[in-house]
Amino acid sequence: MLWDIIAWYLSSAALMGAVVPLVISLGIVFLQRKSVLRRPTYRGWAVLSVLLVVTVLNYSCGFWTADGYHIIPYSMIVVWGLVYYRLLPPIMAYPSMFFTSLVPDVVGAGVCYQWGQGFWDVVGGYGLTDGLFVYPLVALLTAYLVRYSAGQSPKVSPDAPVYTSS
Repeated sequence: MLWDIIAWYLSSAALMGAVVPLVISLGIVFLQRKSVLRRPTYRGWAVLSVLLVVTVLNYSCGFWTADGYHIIPYSMIVVWGLVYYRLLPPIMAYPSMFFTSLVPDVVGAGVCYQWGQGFWDVVGGYGLTDGLFVYPLVALLTAYLVRYSAGQSPKVSPDAPVYTSS
């Protein structure tokens, strides 16, 4: 069954809809691991907790139509706030948005198909127009706009670590 899932993802629109954003997200997290995960602080755990709560919110507000499972991207607003207040580097908007959309998409598809055969066909199945592909790109572009178009964004506290692009 695992080989069937892998073969389907490599030969369908889901390659662009789910696999490519997953690889990009993991690459960004790997490259940013030193600046984001340098030492576990209460602020880092707070950011992670907020993203987990928003993931649950995305799932609870998702709905099915004949076209598939639709997620309302509430997490994008939260990511913008985290970037604006410098709690998250703008580049981390991509993986944050992807993972907060991936979990509700997988769980929503699994619940609809009772975790049976074929529920993986829905995750990322719309390719370049799938939310798993589009939402992270929009979040990344708008995070840079939020961060740099408003000029100097407020700091959380005077001793807060400031993430800057290098």
